[in-house]
Amino acid sequence: MAARRHKRGFTLIELMIGMVVMAILLLAVTLILLMPIRTMRTNAEYATLRRDLSYAVQLMARDIRKAPFNGATVDYGDNKLLLPGRADLPDLWPVTVEYKLDDTSGQLHRYVDGVDQGAVIQSGLTLFRSGLMPDPDPADPDVEAPDGFVLYFELQNPDGEITIDHETFIYSRNK
Repeated sequence: MAARRHKRGFTLIELMIGMVVMAILLLAVTLILLMPIRTMRTNAEYATLRRDLSYAVQLMARDIRKAPFNGATVDYGDNKLLLPGRADLPDLWPVTVEYKLDDTSGQLHRYVDGVDQGAVIQSGLTLFRSGLMPDPDPADPDVEAPDGFVLYFELQNPDGEITIDHETFIYSRNK
């Protein structure tokens, strides 16, 4: 009897199992590598929203402190804040400044004497509210005169994954 020679190699089943194992390993490695990239993108979007918000609050605080407090107008329905010029001190504050939310673009624009100075917040602003604090109530004589403004912002990234709510009080007792 002649001895049978065995051929060396893989069977079809062994090759299929090897391909499935390799596909699972490749998928796991891809997911592990994509997680830091996704995290970096999210952190960058969050930092951009915080940077725009910080710039807007600083600019608005400067304008509020320079403007005459008793002439400021808050329009709750139109999402805008109007700071008129000072007739008594034209060297200090000769202009009228208005901040207004553009609902379609999500930008907060700053207008000086009616001329658009550009967007203070570039995008993502979904809500802007301002108000006097404490809120004056003519029917209640015990409520003190307002001391300043409360500014409320809500920003969101384009995907809607990140939302920042920010409320700040700006003291402005310069009557």
